[in-house]
Amino acid sequence: MSIIQAIKYLALNSETDHMPIVTIGDRNAMLAFKAAQVPPNKNVNLDFTLLDNKTGNNIQHTTFLVTISNSNQRLFTETVHSHDGHILMEFVPSTIDPYRVNANFDTLSASYVADFSGPIKVIGKIFSPANYTVSLEVTGVDFDNLFLPSPLKFEFPVLIS
Repeated sequence: MSIIQAIKYLALNSETDHMPIVTIGDRNAMLAFKAAQVPPNKNVNLDFTLLDNKTGNNIQHTTFLVTISNSNQRLFTETVHSHDGHILMEFVPSTIDPYRVNANFDTLSASYVADFSGPIKVIGKIFSPANYTVSLEVTGVDFDNLFLPSPLKFEFPVLIS
């Protein structure tokens, strides 16, 4: 089974997905990922955290490149950052085109950061009933402006009904 097949298997067969362990410097890390559609408003939440496998703690100051695609068409690509290592993104359906991101922009990490009171909100026409691929690339850890020489790549299938 390839790494992509293993990731797809885990994403389809568990409520919170913990990916295969990857190495960052002298640490082993894993990514916890959950996608959920929230009735009745049909918002879609993506919830993910890069964890230190040894301690179980969040890896701090994590930067991700998030891409959402459907049938090989890219619908969303943005860079997001979390100071505490946990990212919650809320996708709110709207006719706004192109989408709008409601979050602070952090110039050091060159990415969107959630307000302390809530998730990174994306308003627009991203999700509707269909199959999607969510790609997460970890591009930085530990400091706002420290970037990895090679991003860590994860891919998840997401079904919206």
